[in-house]
Amino acid sequence: MVGCQSAEDQFEAARLDSRENERASLDEERIYSTLGEDEAGSNVSREMQTRASCVDQCDDSLTGTSYSVKRSRRRRAVVVSDGDIRDLCLNGQPRNAIHILEQRGIDPSAYAYVCLLRRCTNLRDIVEGKYVHAHMTKSGFVSSTFVLNALLNMYMKCGSLVDAREVFDNMRERDMFTWTMMLTGYSKLGYHEQAYEIYEQMHKERVPLDKITFTTILSVCASLGSLEKGKKGRILHLDIVEAGFELDLRVGTALVNMFSKCGSLKDALHTFDKLPQRNVFSWTSVIAACAQVGKTEKALEFYEKMLEEGIVADKLTYTTILRVCATLGDLKKGREVHDRIVKSGITSDLIMESTLIDMYAKCGRVEDAHQLLENMNERDVVSFTAVVSGYVQQGQFREALIVFHKMQREGVLPNTAAFLSVLKACAGLRSYAEGRRIHASIVEAGLTGESNLEHALADMYAKCDSCSDAHEVSSTFA
Repeated sequence: MVGCQSAEDQFEAARLDSRENERASLDEERIYSTLGEDEAGSNVSREMQTRASCVDQCDDSLTGTSYSVKRSRRRRAVVVSDGDIRDLCLNGQPRNAIHILEQRGIDPSAYAYVCLLRRCTNLRDIVEGKYVHAHMTKSGFVSSTFVLNALLNMYMKCGSLVDAREVFDNMRERDMFTWTMMLTGYSKLGYHEQAYEIYEQMHKERVPLDKITFTTILSVCASLGSLEKGKKGRILHLDIVEAGFELDLRVGTALVNMFSKCGSLKDALHTFDKLPQRNVFSWTSVIAACAQVGKTEKALEFYEKMLEEGIVADKLTYTTILRVCATLGDLKKGREVHDRIVKSGITSDLIMESTLIDMYAKCGRVEDAHQLLENMNERDVVSFTAVVSGYVQQGQFREALIVFHKMQREGVLPNTAAFLSVLKACAGLRSYAEGRRIHASIVEAGLTGESNLEHALADMYAKCDSCSDAHEVSSTFA
């Protein structure tokens, strides 16, 4: 125990001991400002302890990463509160925080390790995270489920599925948070099949399922489009009904979205009609469900009903309904939606602006589309291609080529859709020279193996009266 020695004297000794590491010293000085007052009345962490220690090489068999972990000589522990530990661990580099604690003769507690791992997670710093993990393993720290959840979350947020899975598989006990983190981690990183396997395992082991679990797995099924594939979506629907969450706004909306993405308009409408409350997300989901199966007029009806009920549309709603207008070629409705967007004060983004351009182009107002393109702060291949395609549809082939070449000059790489549109322009102009240049660009982009482009090239050469080139291209996919 510390006698009558003041907290300031103790901290000064720790500061002198940590001079060998400049970065650790900087972190230490930052925390001293919060620890400078008398700590006698502070809440002492029950998990804090002192151990004899030495310099060791830490080889973490779980992560396969070797780190040098410095352990201090035995010294008396400085009594500090959990709040002080938190401040130390959540500022600066985690390895420096560990070094400072060891200089004070304090081994990190479970609380400290969780704070350190949270810091690594916030920084998305897997190197520091593995250092903390290695320190936990080498020091003989017995991790609780709470600490291992923090470790698993760090690996998931840093994108290391392999490490996260190893932690998960080696856990003796898992709680609902453990399972949910694995499920959401796989889902967010695009590993939908693996996410569904986790859900099935949760079901088998009778893990309690909450709203977050159901909304996440519904999103997974929506991405898989797996209503019929193994009947996953329908089985999940039954699970939700059994759990009593079908009428919950968030779960119900996710269910509508899942049926929408799986192409089951009937189920989407049935679920939507049963919802006691509806928000902009549920309305947008049902509008998208109608649009996806070609029921564009019905999609417009739902959009109007949504507005009548006083629901304020968001970016996704506007983007969805603009695509409906583009499909219908309904310029009047498209302009109404555009005006509503402007009046709403919503800050447009690249997706919305590109969708607006596409709507005007497909409604025959390619000049308006081109003007919107010129006014954009940021342009991408989608917005450029919409204008190129619009000019081609209007028979304005030279203008289409001008926009296409501007796209290339701005460093935007054409995709297959862009090349298909500009090849039609070359064919319309019967410009062999332009066609050859576009062909060279296709080769440079590595897209020569795509059959639709090869057909378009053969058609372009034939219309430019170059039968030999048309035959040569045709022979590659004959």
